[in-house]
Amino acid sequence: MNASIDLYTMSIEYAFGRSLEIIRDLIHGNGLMSSTLSSITVDLDYDKNLTIYPRYKIYEEGPDGGNCSCHDSPSCNEKQYVYSNFNKDSRNFSVPGLVIGCYGFEALLQSNLICFFNQSCIDDLRAAILFKDNFTTSALDQSKLFYFNPNSTIRSMMEKAMVEKWVNSSNYDEYYNQCRPIYCKYTYKNKNNTIYIITTLFALIGGVSTVLKFTVPRFVKLIRKILLKRQQRRTAIDTVA
Repeated sequence: MNASIDLYTMSIEYAFGRSLEIIRDLIHGNGLMSSTLSSITVDLDYDKNLTIYPRYKIYEEGPDGGNCSCHDSPSCNEKQYVYSNFNKDSRNFSVPGLVIGCYGFEALLQSNLICFFNQSCIDDLRAAILFKDNFTTSALDQSKLFYFNPNSTIRSMMEKAMVEKWVNSSNYDEYYNQCRPIYCKYTYKNKNNTIYIITTLFALIGGVSTVLKFTVPRFVKLIRKILLKRQQRRTAIDTVA
């Protein structure tokens, strides 16, 4: 039963993770452009006719470190910053754990939720985006984590089908009622090796020897008694005759 459940959970995780990989390969393999222009930069030429020159964006970090072009890898990324205005040079602060990249989906997979486990980080975000609604935004509770940790990437979570812990509640009575077997048969097959056979034979020989040591002397005494009584009877008959 447990083996079947483990196989079931593994198949779900594999299927979910495989679907993600197919989506990633399709996006990058077909050279799809992001609607937010996060994968390309567009240069415009107004000389005679309006000409558009798209080129792949370059980010600060890649799989091998250093600058990375979205042409070479969809995993290029850099830190996610909050800006004080629309000017890219006016960085206010970086958001821990969050990155931007060629595609929003890729950036999400490489990000983690460490900021959302920190109340100060959440308060800074609310202040930066001018969130005026009057309700409390509490940090996530790290003590409730079982498999993951605050530094776990979104990708590692999705590879586990976003399941923190599988809880198995097996009802064997219900399982038995559904099956309703007429009879149960248990077969155990085992191929004994040479060492096992030799040790078993020695054990049998030792057991037989012990039994013979106990029974043979008594059996011999009994036979001697019977023979002695017969001899005494014959002697008595000969004397009378």
